[in-house]
Amino acid sequence: MSQLVMRRDRLDVLPGEPPLAGNYLLREAVEADASGLASVLTAAFGDEWTEADVFERLLRAPDVRRTFVIVSDQGVVATASSQTIPDRWPDSGVVHWVGAEPAHAGRGLGYAVCLAVLRDHRDAGLTSAVLTTDDERLAAIRTYLKLGFRPLECDSDHGARWAAVFGKLAQTETAK
Repeated sequence: MSQLVMRRDRLDVLPGEPPLAGNYLLREAVEADASGLASVLTAAFGDEWTEADVFERLLRAPDVRRTFVIVSDQGVVATASSQTIPDRWPDSGVVHWVGAEPAHAGRGLGYAVCLAVLRDHRDAGLTSAVLTTDDERLAAIRTYLKLGFRPLECDSDHGARWAAVFGKLAQTETAK
């Protein structure tokens, strides 16, 4: 099953940067963050990431412009990367590998790192942004919607899958 796709059409007007609580700091990743990035991505996605994976797929990948992290006194706790794939998404940046430590969920960290990526895309002269996600990542999808992303139906089953996702989002809102 293919991943769901979302798109934000305009990058010239972006939301204001939300304040990060307490001891959180948003910055660009450096090579010394590789271990922390591997830990965050393993926790967020369930697949084992190593430092070598981080270097190959993010920090030294030719299609990744920048990787952003949010750090606390515990180290790296959230990340997202700015990627370009001009053959597939001309004039668009890709919001890539968004993840956070589960212990830090619900604090707006995903929103903050994604907004940093959108600003990076805008500053690079890109006019839109895309991302891929999975049907069950409801909290992430809610964040992407707040950032102005909308579903993009790229496969024949995406319409039905998006309808199911929006149904689940409505149920979780009602339960609050």
